[in-house]
Order: sequence, then C-alpha cells, then structure tokens
Amino acid sequence: MENRVMEKSKTLYSLEEILKNGYPIKTNIPKETKCKYCNKVLKPRGILNPINKTINVFIENEKCDCKQAIEERNKAKEKLQEELMRQYENYRKEEYNKKIKQYYGTDFITKQFKQKTLENFITDEQNIKTKLAAQKFLMNFNDMKKGIIFVGKNGTGKTHISMAICNELLKNNVPIIFGTLTQLVEKYAICYKNHTESELTKLYTKVDLLVIDDFGVEPMNDWLLSKLFIIINERIINELPFIITTNYDMDALKQRLSIPNKVCKTTDSIISRLSNMCYRVECKGKRL
Repeated sequence: MENRVMEKSKTLYSLEEILKNGYPIKTNIPKETKCKYCNKVLKPRGILNPINKTINVFIENEKCDCKQAIEERNKAKEKLQEELMRQYENYRKEEYNKKIKQYYGTDFITKQFKQKTLENFITDEQNIKTKLAAQKFLMNFNDMKKGIIFVGKNGTGKTHISMAICNELLKNNVPIIFGTLTQLVEKYAICYKNHTESELTKLYTKVDLLVIDDFGVEPMNDWLLSKLFIIINERIINELPFIITTNYDMDALKQRLSIPNKVCKTTDSIISRLSNMCYRVECKGKRL
C-alpha cells in the first residue's frame, strides 16, 4: 500500500519511465544533454498530469551524480540560500524601520546626532579604551549577545560614542532606537490612544539595537520600573545588544532606580541583570 501511495503522489518522470509506462506526450521532447564533467547523458524529465495521465511539460534534464556535479549543485544551493537570507534580512530591517518611523519619525536622528562619529571622537590616554570598546562592539555586532554600559561623569563622551556607534550601524540600515528613558516611555502615550502598547514593548525588546541615554536621571515609579525590567530582561533573554550611558556606578544606580521608602525587588532584578549580563566601560578624561 505504501508503494501505491508513493506512485500516486509521484509527478516527475524520466524519459525512460514515460516511454516504459506509455504516457502520451503532448509537447516537444527537449534534447539530451551531457554532464560537463563526466559526459554522462542526461535525459529530459517530464511532469505527469494526474488527471489525464499525459506529459504536458518537460523541465530540466536529469541531474548527474558525479562528484563534481554534486559539488557544483551544493555550491549553487548555498549561494541561493545566502541570497534568500540577504533578501529576508533586508526585508526585516525595512519592516522594523517602518515601525520605528511610526513612533519616532526621525526625531532622534538630528543634525547633531549625525555629526557624532568615531573619527571626530578625540582620544587621549584616559579615554582611548572608550573608543576601542566601541570599535570592538561594532566589529562583533552581529554576534553581540550582551549589553554595554558606558559609565562616567558629564563630558567624558558617553553620548558621543553611543551616537557614533549608531551612525556606523545606520550606514547598513540597522534598525536602532535611541533616547533617554523618559523619551522612550513617552511614546506609550501614543499607544494608549491606539491600543498598541504591547506592539511598542515588542519593538523595544526586539529592535536590533536599543540605546538608553543618561540612564538613572528619571524619578522612578512602579509602572516605569516594570516597563524597564521587561525591556532589559527580554533583550537579555533574546540575546540582543543594547547600550546604556549613565553617570552612576551600580551602587549609585541602584539608589537612582529605587522608590523612596519602598522595598524594590524589581530594582534589584534590573541591577542584577545589568551587573551580570553587560560589559562595563568606564569613561574617563575630557572630550575635547
């Protein structure tokens, strides 16, 4: 019974099988070809019409099974898969960038933003590590599975270096969201009207790169802490990179993320994840 099912489902036949089974041919039979490697004769193959049991279409000839021919087909298959992946990746980026534009337009890509580059990030003995960390982040971006935190006083180039990283990635159309925590959560006001809050949260957790600038300056409340935890936790779970710039070390940041006179387990969870799952870069010196 299994053989009958297989025969019933078969539609592609070699010329020998077609002639042997006596299937009527309603089209011209293509010429035989030869393998360019071993000269094996490759006969045409036809598609059987299951309704009237006739051959109406011939497709490409048989495939040669010599080593060179198999290798050539495998290389062609790999090349096709690479091209399909490239097309999919371009489509994915375009779709994410449409979503970002829906909520942000081009608000964060200002003239000042575009001017921040690695080339004009002037380094000295104290801040050279900041630039090297940014270059390493970019070099390994496709495999980057952790966040990076730039910590330092005002004027040490934290925002500049973050914008410079973004500008390099934007050259390849990488979907990016950049803003302070206040700017990020303000977008939820739009979502309440359109009932798309979960869609925005998904965007924050799935976008290729999320940058939170001046982290820790906002006063906290339960709702804000909850959103922040979801965003950071989901990005860590999904092994997606993010960048945080802050003036505060972890102890001070824990205080900044706490709600006065309240035990904040969510704060502890956020700090734990940032401490254990992020690279920390201390920014020193003065940006000239």
